[in-house]
Amino acid sequence: MRAGDLDKRGTIQYIAKSKNSFNEDIETWTDLVTVWCSINVSRSNEDAVAGDEDWTPQLRISKTLFKIRMRYRSNINTTMRMKYKNRFFYFVGISNWNEKNKDLTILAKEVI
Repeated sequence: MRAGDLDKRGTIQYIAKSKNSFNEDIETWTDLVTVWCSINVSRSNEDAVAGDEDWTPQLRISKTLFKIRMRYRSNINTTMRMKYKNRFFYFVGISNWNEKNKDLTILAKEVI
């Protein structure tokens, strides 16, 4: 992978768990690292709407899959997401091509 192909700066985030003053569990997205990457559409379908209860806010869930490529990092997993500008890409699968530890290809879904 050429460095010039990695033309976007994305921040990888993970869920940090803590307790509030009522001793209830709270989950917040916390920045792990900001990396150079490329983000491209891998496959696309129609959009769907999720959230059918009255109290649940409706989220627009894209069925478009994105391919994110970046330099290899050993601490990336599918519980994470990438923030790019005002967009969020949730990791679905991670591939370390040929187990060479040079770069990662991440399959991700965007939630709008």
